[in-house]
Amino acid sequence: MKLHKPAIMMMMTTISLSKADEMAKLRLYGANTDAGRVDVLNSEGEWGTICWTSAWDMEKGNEICETLGFGNAVAAGEWHAGTELKYFTSMENQTEAVGCSSGASVACIAKGNEHPDPLGPQTLKNLKSAEKMFASPDITPQQCQPDTPFPSEHLIPTASLDEVYIYPEEVFKQFSKANDHLKSTADPVVLSRLATTANVRLNAVGIDFDRTQLSYEEAAPLHEYSALNQHKSVQTALDEPLRHGKDSTSELHRNGIEIVKDWGFSKQELDEIRDIAYSAIEKEDSKDTSVVSGGAIVTSRVRIPQVERFLENDSLISMVKSYLGDDAVVNGYKATRLTGALTDEGKYVASRWHHDRVGRRLKLFIFLHDIDCDEGRPTQVAIPTHDILYHRTESFPFSRYHDAWVRKEYNVTKACGSSGGGFIFDTHSIHKGTQEGSHNRTTIIIEFHNSAKCPFVTKHRLGLPCPSGDQRMLSRRLVQKKVLLPNGVPSDLDFQEGCSWRYLPGDVIPPVPPAAYLTSVTPKRGVCFYEGKQSTLHFDGVHGGGCELPDGGFTYGGFQLLLKEAPRVAPECGMTGDTLRRFSTEYLTEDNKKAFREVAGCEVGLLVDNIVERGDCFVSEVLSKRRFLPDELNSKGLHLFRCLLAEGMTDARRRASPELLEHPDYAEWNRNGFLLKNFDDVIQNGEQQLRSILRMASAGDTVQQDLSFVERLVTHVGQDTQYQAHVDTFHSVIKMWVYPSTVTLKEGPLHVLPGTHRNTLAKLKWMHHATQGNHTAASVMEESLRLAHPPSTFGLPEPNPAIPLPGVNLTIIIADTSSIHFRGYAAEGVTRVSMRPIGGENDGGMRRQTPFRE
Repeated sequence: MKLHKPAIMMMMTTISLSKADEMAKLRLYGANTDAGRVDVLNSEGEWGTICWTSAWDMEKGNEICETLGFGNAVAAGEWHAGTELKYFTSMENQTEAVGCSSGASVACIAKGNEHPDPLGPQTLKNLKSAEKMFASPDITPQQCQPDTPFPSEHLIPTASLDEVYIYPEEVFKQFSKANDHLKSTADPVVLSRLATTANVRLNAVGIDFDRTQLSYEEAAPLHEYSALNQHKSVQTALDEPLRHGKDSTSELHRNGIEIVKDWGFSKQELDEIRDIAYSAIEKEDSKDTSVVSGGAIVTSRVRIPQVERFLENDSLISMVKSYLGDDAVVNGYKATRLTGALTDEGKYVASRWHHDRVGRRLKLFIFLHDIDCDEGRPTQVAIPTHDILYHRTESFPFSRYHDAWVRKEYNVTKACGSSGGGFIFDTHSIHKGTQEGSHNRTTIIIEFHNSAKCPFVTKHRLGLPCPSGDQRMLSRRLVQKKVLLPNGVPSDLDFQEGCSWRYLPGDVIPPVPPAAYLTSVTPKRGVCFYEGKQSTLHFDGVHGGGCELPDGGFTYGGFQLLLKEAPRVAPECGMTGDTLRRFSTEYLTEDNKKAFREVAGCEVGLLVDNIVERGDCFVSEVLSKRRFLPDELNSKGLHLFRCLLAEGMTDARRRASPELLEHPDYAEWNRNGFLLKNFDDVIQNGEQQLRSILRMASAGDTVQQDLSFVERLVTHVGQDTQYQAHVDTFHSVIKMWVYPSTVTLKEGPLHVLPGTHRNTLAKLKWMHHATQGNHTAASVMEESLRLAHPPSTFGLPEPNPAIPLPGVNLTIIIADTSSIHFRGYAAEGVTRVSMRPIGGENDGGMRRQTPFRE
């Protein structure tokens, strides 16, 4: 571990030893109670620093950390301290080392650094990606543009690093290498497009951008800014997927910090916590207490039962999981006091602006007394800096910034407030402690990570404080007991893994994936939340898709729906590799194979071989109706293959019934993927004409007996997910809308990109762009692909609005929603009237079936 300019870091910890008689005392100096330069007291009562040599290794570091009561060392390195110190030759030989100029240093992590098994599927996926990235950094230039000047606005700014960084020399050297890498790998045209699309913010510390506009895969070119960072497997693979699709309504997600006025402790509980913490802190000789910088900072690891009970709070657990993922763990907690002896930055290295280098993690503070914003030594946080992809994080100089630059570049918030309140923040944010102030500050500090991170950091010896060493370790998974309502209040419903709330805009017919959480009431009903109250969702009948109101009325959108992720049950392994090969041979044309090769860069036959090698169960998953199959083979075009094969088999079923091809509306349907008809005409004579159209459109599927249409109102709201162009699934699905003549563009009708029900070259390019990275965030929402860029980016056609036919009372729109489509934008509060088919499993149209049938 290299730490520079130790003169500013004067913290000192003294801890009694019992491991060896000849070592009366040992101290870590200059960083924290769990890290720093290694000093020993010899038999003559003199302190000296162990001289660093190449023999100082992790084994010796482990011995120091274990002696001090911590877990293993995460770093054992060199501390540049100069010749003015007194140096000893080694731990065993405490004679003066003349001429030595560097001391030995160590950084420790806490004991109990285990993650609770098993990990969830998303965490396992991220961990697998991190392991792959760590094993194969792949920073080889991908392209060469010797004759093309690289625009300076896309390079890391290095002109004024001394205004940003406290130690700019090493930073400049490494950033010059990073810019050389960008020039040889990055496409400036792509960077310019992303800068416009996602409001990219590039400065001397890192890059940040709007994750709501880019999927994880689409943001890949921006990851090149940290490509040389030895910690990129943590920043990019473990942390970055958690930043996409975040809850923008939460202060924590939006700013990286949330001030909490009251954590919910009773007066008695808070008094008990205060009594235990104060008593432990004031016993400075306790084995659970560490004192640094002459009493400037005191930390105790004493057990506080009331704090551990607080960690069972469902609202708190929901907040942490929403930020760190379902596999969030509480690592531990401690009681810490900043005292009046804290008089300058030299006694408190954390009073410099910095981030913790460990990436996305949360620390929660409980105030044990009122914290004054000016005199109470509050933590200060620069916002928003929690989502920055830092260019480099490997060593101390990359993470220490000048005060003037931070305050010029960002807004700064002070974490102060009343007793019993506090705050929770991401230590990936740029933040600082405050040494100024006339008051002591005593708080409880609780630390949270995603459970995959610290074991990964330890395994690969990344030298990061994960978890922090000086705390009472818990390493405990956070487990909810009750489902929390969207307003954070516990409901009367027992929590089940995979429960979540989703905002349901108007005219979306449930059940929606993941499968709706069902109560035990018969007939089955769902759970919805509207205007601050829990209510009942109806799935069928005239009120299907409606949330029942207390007065007996219904609302058909604008509410939260409780979802329960359906367990992924492997299909019966009835499909064989031979079946897949036959399907591929019979139903894919040469044009299909050519287009696949052009877009995916892979031969269809090779992909089929890869699928078959995985066995019949995987073949059966590929040939299921599951809308999106997350798998590494998507990089070779798995999703495209499923789309093309489904289309080929649908076409074959239609060709097997000549009357479908001879249908008077077939040519228009085949060209556009949607039809507009006079509703009154097509429902005459027992709906024969409508049923005939539906059979043609669905390639001969049986039309359900009951085609009941009910009125549905769509009241437009901001941030409606239906405004984003998307496809419902990978194969043909037929849906219907009936519009009165009063619907205009102002009411936001359905828009369809004509011809995109067919797998054209442009559509294949878009789908491969969205799926090749194999992540289901942002671009793959609820397994429906979302178009994050204008259609012209991929050569797709412009959308057609479904405007009612002129002179017709009611117009029915019949559309294949494997087409790219979206809800037209309208001003917030505008209502659109339509009728939708309801009942059975029609999901607003015809029942979805597997397309892989003959």
